[in-house]
Amino acid sequence: MKIASRFDNYFTGIALGLVLAAATVGILLWIIGSTETPPYWLKKPHSPYLMAMIPNIIAFRTLMVNFKAEKTGKGVLIVSFVMMIAIFLFVGK
Repeated sequence: MKIASRFDNYFTGIALGLVLAAATVGILLWIIGSTETPPYWLKKPHSPYLMAMIPNIIAFRTLMVNFKAEKTGKGVLIVSFVMMIAIFLFVGK
């Protein structure tokens, strides 16, 4: 199945990647803040931000394989790589 060509562009992929990552980080930080003792896998400062890339990876694969939207998938991949580099450079230990 191929999506409409008007939605197959880099800006759509970048926007999708940013929205997915922000929503996932928000949910994970809410889980950490609402529990007295967060799960052990969320105690490290890098973990919520790295886990936020999971929906991006799933979206990338879905866009590339199922929808044949290569430009949109590449936009999501760009956001994922930039996010990964930013996490390792700027998030404290």
